[in-house]
Amino acid sequence: MKNFFAIILLAVLTVSCASLPYEEVIQTSVAGTLTALPTSTFSIHTTPLPTTILPSLTPLPTITDHVPVPTETPTPTDIVFAEFQIGQQATCGNRLIAVVPEAPEFNKDLFEHHAEGTFLIIKLALINTSDQPIQIWDGDYSIEIDDNGLMKDIKPHRAATTYLFIQRGGKLMQDLVEPGVMNWETNLAFDVDPQAQNWKLIFKPGFEGGQALCELHFNLTNPG
Repeated sequence: MKNFFAIILLAVLTVSCASLPYEEVIQTSVAGTLTALPTSTFSIHTTPLPTTILPSLTPLPTITDHVPVPTETPTPTDIVFAEFQIGQQATCGNRLIAVVPEAPEFNKDLFEHHAEGTFLIIKLALINTSDQPIQIWDGDYSIEIDDNGLMKDIKPHRAATTYLFIQRGGKLMQDLVEPGVMNWETNLAFDVDPQAQNWKLIFKPGFEGGQALCELHFNLTNPG
């Protein structure tokens, strides 16, 4: 009889468990599982970024304008300023001998070249007494005249002077004068006012090249 009641009780318990909802069984299982998990503590460690050390800046030097130190410009020891007459030899230190060998002449026209005033034609002869060639430039010559109390400098007339070279020979007014040459002569034409007075030929060899060796003045007779 006792065994009969035990069997009945076991059957009732089995039916009760089977009647429980599926969700409750799942939740009960999950709850048990979560409870069984050990509790873990997480901590986040932050490492501070290293401080960047900027290099120290060296100030730039102040830039100032360069002021050149003045230097003495060497000048030849034989600079000469002198006046000479027609036919008189003029010495330019120990480098040149210059002479106007004859009186100048006037000419209104030189072939197709026509002067505004008149052409004053001058012959100049040179001897190089040094041991080095000397360069003569066309800007080394000028005529100084007194035009009603006003002093004027007149440069050679290029075309007319070139015509004189072709017609009369000699040397070009711009030339290299070699040492020891005895027959260096050139003819120069200047377009001038024939009424002017106190004619002077100014010769400064090397002037246009940057350094005149000397300055020679030749008094010219105005042929009228």
